[in-house]
Amino acid sequence: MNPIFLVNQDGKLTLTNTELVHFVRPSADLLFDSVAASYKDRAIAVVLTGTGSDGVMGVQAIEKMGGTVIAQDEATADYFGMPGAAIKSGAVDFILPISEVASALITLVRQNKIP
Repeated sequence: MNPIFLVNQDGKLTLTNTELVHFVRPSADLLFDSVAASYKDRAIAVVLTGTGSDGVMGVQAIEKMGGTVIAQDEATADYFGMPGAAIKSGAVDFILPISEVASALITLVRQNKIP
């Protein structure tokens, strides 16, 4: 059984063995939702290459809390299902090629988006 990563209110990463979420485990939705609950408007999610639509509910939670969402662009993603679904949800702030994701994260951190 694959564990699911969650972020606790104190910012610590933990593992849990919950049931499948949308037929998958680990679940990006649960991880992103826990990040949104813990970091609120300082939350940052990055949706990278992957199949399916896992992560959409999580990025919507981050958007609702005022956080920031980055999705990998179609040209650089091996599988555009997850980033494409996130983009279609309307909750994505930046659509970037994989080569620009790290610098975007550095910029967001320097702007005090996260501690």
